[in-house]
Amino acid sequence: MKVGLAIVAIVAVLAVAPGADPGESETPEPTEQSAADTEAAEEILPAIPDAARVRVEPTLGAGNSEVYEFTPRGVTYTIAMTCTSSVAGAEAQLVNFDYPDAASVIGCDGVTTSTIVSAPPGANRIQVRAGDGSDWALSIYDGTPEGVSVTPVT
Repeated sequence: MKVGLAIVAIVAVLAVAPGADPGESETPEPTEQSAADTEAAEEILPAIPDAARVRVEPTLGAGNSEVYEFTPRGVTYTIAMTCTSSVAGAEAQLVNFDYPDAASVIGCDGVTTSTIVSAPPGANRIQVRAGDGSDWALSIYDGTPEGVSVTPVT
C-alpha cells in the first residue's frame, strides 16, 4: 500500500450568511458501516502523536459515516484519513458542518491524507461522505502530526 502525507491548512475564518444555520444543510444518512476495528485502523493510519488528545478513535467505515461531534483543545486539530474504492477515480468528502465551505476532498486511492484544521475554539461536527464501494479509515486528534508546525493566519 502506498502511503503519503498531504497537508492542507484550512483557516476557518469563514462567515455564515446572516440567518443561515449550518445545521440546515442536507445530511445524508450514514450507510451500513463495518464494525469499528481500532487495531486494523491503527495499522492503516499514521501514528497519533503520544501527547495528542484523541477526539475520534481510529475507526473503519464504508460509505457515509455518522456525524462525529467533538471540541478540540486549542484551535488546531488533525484529521487523518485513508480511503479505498472499487470505483476508479472515487473520492470521499470530509464535511465540517460548522464551516461547510471548508470541505476537503480525499482521493480513494489508498494514500493517507492528514488534513490540519485551524478553527476558532468550539465544537466541530465532521462527517465522511463516500460513495458505494468506498471503505475508509479515520482518526481525529488535537494538534498536528509529528514534525509539522502550523502558524494560524488571522
